[in-house]
Formats: sequence, C-alpha cells, structure tokens
Amino acid sequence: SNEKSSGKEIGNDFKEHKMTLPLILTFKRSNNKEKNYLDFLIKKKKINKDDLSWIVEKMTKYDVEKDCLQKAKHFSLMAKDSIGLFNLNYDKEKILRLVDFLVHRET
Repeated sequence: SNEKSSGKEIGNDFKEHKMTLPLILTFKRSNNKEKNYLDFLIKKKKINKDDLSWIVEKMTKYDVEKDCLQKAKHFSLMAKDSIGLFNLNYDKEKILRLVDFLVHRET
C-alpha cells in the first residue's frame, strides 16, 4: 500500500513490531539466509529506511502483494456472505461499502 491510500506511514506496522500477513508470507517464502536477516530485523529495536527497502524488495521478489490481495478478496466475500441473511438497510449497505473499499482501494 502507499501512504496516501492507507493513511499511515509505510512500514509503520513493522516499526511497531506487528506481525502482518505480508511479513509472515515473506518470511515463509524466504531462503535460510533471508530468514535469518529478517529475524534479525524483526528483533532490531530501530528500523531504518534501508531495512524497510530490503523488506519491500523481498516482498516484491516473492509476490506477496498479489497473494495478500487474493486473501483479502476471499475473506471479504466470506464477510459479505455472513451478513447476507440480514435485510438490506443503511447499516448493512455501509458495511458492504466498507468491505469493498478496503479490498479495492489503491495499493
């Protein structure tokens, strides 16, 4: 994602030591050397721009964005299906629009 569409700084979750799906997939697909370095970065107290660039490079290498978007679409359909039994009203429409926005916003 980019800062404009997400409303937060790129790499902010990583800087706050939050485990995210893109990070988990990147780790899972990395070779042993990359895993060791990623583990080092995860434990590092302060992350710099070079660290983030390395992580983004690996995410790109392993096509993580495509797979995360695919999972988001899958779970958005499940979410929509789960509220399908409720009558259409303002609140339901708002939830449906929110789900669509979250999945289809610019990355």
